[in-house]
Amino acid sequence: PFAAKSVELTDIPDVGAFLCGKPGYCVVDLAAPDVFCRLTCGNLGADLGTMSVTHSFYDCRKFDDYYTADDIRGFFPFNHVEGVDVEVVFYPVLSPALLRITLEERAADGGIARTYPVTDRYDGTGGRMLRFNLSDFLASRGARPGNVLYVIRIEALDGKLPARIPIGLNYRTGASPGANISSGCLFTTTFRAKQRSYMWGPLPLREGGRNWLMIAHLGDPAPQEAASRGKLTVWIEDEVVLEREIESRHGEAINLAMETLLPADKVRANLGKTAWYVFESPSVAYTGNQIFVSADGHVGGDHSF
Repeated sequence: PFAAKSVELTDIPDVGAFLCGKPGYCVVDLAAPDVFCRLTCGNLGADLGTMSVTHSFYDCRKFDDYYTADDIRGFFPFNHVEGVDVEVVFYPVLSPALLRITLEERAADGGIARTYPVTDRYDGTGGRMLRFNLSDFLASRGARPGNVLYVIRIEALDGKLPARIPIGLNYRTGASPGANISSGCLFTTTFRAKQRSYMWGPLPLREGGRNWLMIAHLGDPAPQEAASRGKLTVWIEDEVVLEREIESRHGEAINLAMETLLPADKVRANLGKTAWYVFESPSVAYTGNQIFVSADGHVGGDHSF
């Protein structure tokens, strides 16, 4: 009880040979009754100078946990930022199901610009990750990513939509491990149950670093209002250093370069500290992620809380 244990996969015989230099995933079978099994996990860069940390997700392969109503859909909105790669990862740890996955690109005005099939048949317990880099995926189809909203759409082929669908969102530059955000699919029931949007997260203040707050304005079903407003507030310790009203259209990506919004004198005076933001709106249709790009290009981040 109350112990902590660190496990490095390189200490396990034959793991390196098994992976053959390719990305993989692992499942930890931990017998810990009455314990909330959420593990801290991550990746080290090849030079051991960079690290990304996230939390584990649940292995649901042995559980029948589904939405079966015809009007319930799965979706996952995310933003793209110029100069930062983003990978989307599906892990085969779902309740048994066959899924059709598509990628939807929204236009600058929020309307649907294009739809791309990702796979017509993904076996959620088949042992294989589904992993694609957004830039490479679009380039193979004669397109390139923009600073717009992208939406993963998930449909059940057998009428059973798993109630828990983990999705990895890895923002990175170059060969660094990247942000490795452990996120998950949203469902129409989620937005029907919400009363408002209230999101918060950290903004590390570092010399040469850049913070991006990426807000996605998308609900399913789509809200009746064509546009919504929200309020962004940023604190450094107990001082409010920024308050701003933000208006957006449904289907719009809001990418905020926070160093261009925060008072420069406040940032300089507080280098090494961590600021905090809150975004709140009476509209239920907002979700968010934040990433920090260090001066040498390493990316860390997480979803809003």
